[in-house]
Amino acid sequence: LAEEASAAESKKATKPTKPQFPDLKDDDPRWVKLESGLWIAHLKEGTGASPKEGDMVVVGWSGFTLSNRRLFDSSNSGVILEFKEGTSIQGWMEGLPLMKEGGYAILRIPPELAYGETGAPSHGIKPDETLYFKVRLVKVIPAEVQGPPSEQSTEDGEKEKEGGE
Repeated sequence: LAEEASAAESKKATKPTKPQFPDLKDDDPRWVKLESGLWIAHLKEGTGASPKEGDMVVVGWSGFTLSNRRLFDSSNSGVILEFKEGTSIQGWMEGLPLMKEGGYAILRIPPELAYGETGAPSHGIKPDETLYFKVRLVKVIPAEVQGPPSEQSTEDGEKEKEGGE
């Protein structure tokens, strides 16, 4: 019986967990509110480079709606994204440069920096919805050293295409 209990405990420990809504209170001292309305809380400070427009970034994230605390999007596998205007919502464009490679943060993105009055119904995002993202900035690939996106690799060596999951 002890062996069965130990095996059951081991199985519990390795079972993947669903990302949870970031329960960080508004008065938590880690929150910084920017003039634009974006809030950022650094849960782990990175030590590497911060992305600039034109760089490629390897990121993992979990995105939640504030109204119903529902997970609407996630990719924790280290997706390569091009970091330039028009490729992501404005909240990411403002928030990612505040992070450093190796960092982990929560972005609280108001509607005007996300999907605004139209929302994104295909993702279950209502009009005027505030979004929360847990973001892990794995790597910054400077624009001057980039090859084609199909030649870029994530930290575990898997090749991924720009914007793929």
